[in-house]
Amino acid sequence: MNKTIIKDIFDIGIPASTGQSIQAVGFVILNSLIYAYGTDVSAAFYIGNRISSLVMFPVSAVSSIVAIYIAQNIGAENIVRAKRTVKEGMIVSVLMMIIGVSILLPFSESIVHLFSQDSATIAQAKTYVFWIGIGLPLMALFQVYLSSFQGSGETKKSFVLAIVRLWVFRLPMILLANRYTDLGPMGIWYAMLASNVLGAIVGALLYRKVKFLPKTRKTV
Repeated sequence: MNKTIIKDIFDIGIPASTGQSIQAVGFVILNSLIYAYGTDVSAAFYIGNRISSLVMFPVSAVSSIVAIYIAQNIGAENIVRAKRTVKEGMIVSVLMMIIGVSILLPFSESIVHLFSQDSATIAQAKTYVFWIGIGLPLMALFQVYLSSFQGSGETKKSFVLAIVRLWVFRLPMILLANRYTDLGPMGIWYAMLASNVLGAIVGALLYRKVKFLPKTRKTV
């Protein structure tokens, strides 16, 4: 076994895998906070996430390709093309989300009806779909930033971005809204949108520090 290669794999892979594990714990806590609002709100949260996930599928595919293109071009020392890949990936992803939201929002109530017939759940889900929907272009940017960090080997930045959005922004916002406001479920929907906005901003700041240089070493 080549120790250099194994060390590089761990150095690049551990931050990304650790970030996913910590996020998983955070989502468990997030779900427990939402369940406290009642079954209609928790059901609406589930429905809204399923709908947004369907709209986000094309962006997930694009962002995966972006990561591959970046890694390949950095390996080939074509830094200009690697940076252009990020820019074009963002343009394509945001345009896809704008189109998706334009289709989703006018028919949100009909789409929600496919998941539930409960009037309270439908009302909450329709509201959530609106707030999560207008933030989908920002989620597209967030996803491309993550892919750019992973493709460039800057996995510590993807770790920071994912953790900050969930643990620094989203969870505290929901807790604060629950304890110190009378917003009710709207506090959750606002927190989801605000965390996506702030996450995209943090992603942009971190991206400015990315060095498009190979993170692995040549071995003989």
